[in-house]
Amino acid sequence: CAFWGWNGAWLNPDFIHWDLTEFLPDITVPLLVLQGREDPYGTGEQVARIVEHTGGPVESLMLDDCRHTPHFEKPAETLQAMTRFIRSII
Repeated sequence: CAFWGWNGAWLNPDFIHWDLTEFLPDITVPLLVLQGREDPYGTGEQVARIVEHTGGPVESLMLDDCRHTPHFEKPAETLQAMTRFIRSII
């Protein structure tokens, strides 16, 4: 059900206009944004917008040779980034 709900929305021609940027300033908790550079479902532009518009501190990391699942494809790098980030905010 969840997949088909997302799939239907994603394939809808109006989806191209869907934008949550206006809500980002309300997010004030520290964020770590991890994404694979070759992610077929996300773009570097999305990460850049999060970094630029979020209301709190943000750290981003684009992982080379990685697609949509950094925790599976790059587990050591993902864990290292998460550990560094968590230690920086506690």
